[in-house]
Amino acid sequence: MADNAASSSAAAAAPAVTDSSNAAAEPLRLDSLSVAQLSDISWKFGVSAASSEQKTMGSCFLQFSITTQQQADGKGKKTTVMELSLPQFYAFLQQMQLAHRQVQNLTK
Repeated sequence: MADNAASSSAAAAAPAVTDSSNAAAEPLRLDSLSVAQLSDISWKFGVSAASSEQKTMGSCFLQFSITTQQQADGKGKKTTVMELSLPQFYAFLQQMQLAHRQVQNLTK
């Protein structure tokens, strides 16, 4: 029974990402990625107090707002908002730590 719970929480660990500049969600393609400078990041921690679903009441979540500078002149700013449950946040954190280690290995 514990294995089923672990596999279902792992399957739900993908973060929900909303791009404020693109209303239609499209999968990312490698040839469409560009490097942007992080301009601002803010986060909020919350606990749901009310919900139409009994099982989600009292669950913790993190909400991130990430602003990046798309152009060198600073005029092209883009804000991305993510809301993650705690298991999703820990999966995201693990992926970011892995990416950080890989970048460090490339710069050695």
